[in-house]
Amino acid sequence: MKKVFFLFIVFFAFSVVSGFSLNGPAGRVETSIYKSYGVPYIDINSIVKSFGLVLYWNPVLKEVKLEAPGFALLMSLNNRYASANGRTFDMSGPMIFHNGILYVPLDVKEQVLDLYMKTGDSAAGNKRARLQNFKVVIDPGHGGENIGARNKNGADEKTIVLDIAKKVMAILEKNGLQVVMTRDKDVFLKLSKRCDIAQSEKADLFISIHANSAPAKSVTGIETFVLGIPTSEVIKSIEEIEDGELALGDSIYTNGQSEPIDSAKRKRLSKRLACFINEEVVKSAQVKNRGVKEARFYVLRNTDMPAVLVEVGFISNADESVLLLHEDYRNKIAQGIASGVLNYFQE
Repeated sequence: MKKVFFLFIVFFAFSVVSGFSLNGPAGRVETSIYKSYGVPYIDINSIVKSFGLVLYWNPVLKEVKLEAPGFALLMSLNNRYASANGRTFDMSGPMIFHNGILYVPLDVKEQVLDLYMKTGDSAAGNKRARLQNFKVVIDPGHGGENIGARNKNGADEKTIVLDIAKKVMAILEKNGLQVVMTRDKDVFLKLSKRCDIAQSEKADLFISIHANSAPAKSVTGIETFVLGIPTSEVIKSIEEIEDGELALGDSIYTNGQSEPIDSAKRKRLSKRLACFINEEVVKSAQVKNRGVKEARFYVLRNTDMPAVLVEVGFISNADESVLLLHEDYRNKIAQGIASGVLNYFQE
């Protein structure tokens, strides 16, 4: 049964004052400043996009929680007090609801988000300084003429995973990590080249991001792969799909060498990373957890560092493909992957 939530609304005089550009860690967002009784306001969705946050709405308590790794901001409807990482801020006005949209005072950005998300407190600064020693290579699957999985809804794998990868990069860089993308636009890149980038950059982690497809249209969820022996014909079929571009110019193994032996340590670290990513994506996107599995994908066989291949959802499923077309959902997927990476380095 569909749940319907009702908000108790306080009516405010509301008017557009001017255009405004938000330049947060996750990108530039064009929006507008509104005024209510002299207080400048901005819509909360613009803040979420620009700062790469995940938004949770509690309809019972009428509370909003904005989250990022190491950061949580709590605000209540019609209440001028906000709590960021346990510290209370007195805003110039309350969070309000107008024409179906939540608005927060502009000083939420200036007093809270700019403080924590850009400069941060000393502990966060120390953490960023430590993370600057590590490098992550992010590999958005497919690209160019290699579209990957595609759905009649207009969802195609190469576009979806590139957008998610860019969002993950923005979050990780904001937290101090060095990030290298194997591709940052819609171009074809051979699998061997992707591995060469990771090897030449001497990356600490390699994360390949893909979207899944299955003959059974009801299948949904996230699953993350590490190097190992596939345990089912289904996994072997996924290998064939994701490694299908070998026909476009790659040999089976790089440099004509035999498959590298995966050390016990590398496998253990890869599984730890995969578990963190799965756990955090499930939490942020409320998606089914299909678990950590083993497979022999080319990019896992031909990289030396801990490496995972993340299948963020099933384009073959009608509902999940629609979700993957929504930017807010991709933000949640990206936040989950990034949180998993940060948890890995904090352990």
